[in-house]
This record gives sequence, C-alpha cells and structure tokens, in this order.
Amino acid sequence: MNLRVLLLALMAVCGGLAWLCFSLYAAPLSIDAIEPGPPWSPDLAPPAENGPSTDEKSDPAILARLVFSPTRRPPEPRPAEPKPVEAQPEKAVPASEPAIDVALPDAVVLQGIFIDSERRRALIASPSHPDGAWLKAGDELEGWTVSRIEEDEIALTLGQREVPLTLYVDNARK
Repeated sequence: MNLRVLLLALMAVCGGLAWLCFSLYAAPLSIDAIEPGPPWSPDLAPPAENGPSTDEKSDPAILARLVFSPTRRPPEPRPAEPKPVEAQPEKAVPASEPAIDVALPDAVVLQGIFIDSERRRALIASPSHPDGAWLKAGDELEGWTVSRIEEDEIALTLGQREVPLTLYVDNARK
C-alpha cells in the first residue's frame, strides 16, 4: 500500500476524533433539566408486570424451596423434644477410663511423598519445620511417629491412636 495514502487516512481519522472531542467538550451541559425525585424506598417501587409475583397462590412449588440453599431443599424439622419420663431408678453404669483425645499438632501438612526401590520418604511441614522435613517410617514429628508411608498418604501414631494424612484432599479415604 502506498505510504502517503496510509498517512493521509491516519491524519483524517485523527482530525475526526479531535473534532468529536472538541464538540463534546464544548457542548453546553444542562444540569437543571433533571429534577431530583424523592429518595427510593421499597414502598415506592412499582410492581413488576412480568417479574416474580409475591402472591403465595401463584406458584407454591417455587415458593416452598429455599433460594440460597446449595441443595435447595427445605430444612429438616427438628425432632420433638423427649417427653419427661417418670422417675425411674437409675442404673449403675460401670466407670470406664476417660478417653484422652490427643489432637494432631496444628499446621502439620503432608507436602509430598517419595518412593523408590530402596526408600520411602514423606515431606511434612510443621511449625517446627516450616520449610518441610523429609521423614521415613519410624521418625518422630512433635511427639508423633511416622508409622507407614504409602503412595498417597502416611500415618502418624501416638500410643494407640493412628491418624492418616492424605497427600490430596480428593484422594482422602473414607
């Protein structure tokens, strides 16, 4: 294409845009033409002609469902409170040892697993190892012992309690 024709076309476009900007800038503004109305309130809103109706007789199937519930099912009714039973002699319950629930330390995250023919290691981040530490079966982490390492999870044990840590949440076993 000829360079002069291209340059003339570009100058014509720039001139047209400059004229448009100037004419819009120089146009008189009339702020007084629009009168402010009363502040909006729900009572002043006109009824929607084709919109949703608030009449309960219009569509009970739609109105019966919860709009913002993820399952959109009505909530389950609460079970009735148990009626007081006449005083009965209490049966003696043998005392059992209290169950001590030791929680896994906070912020313990399984970040990776390495398995080859000779070794199995798990990369675990914790408050004592914020960058992560490679542990093998039998190593200790804040009082817990790594008992087993599999492809997608490991197990930490403390006494008789065993807690699995999965590598991916989607692969968590039930």
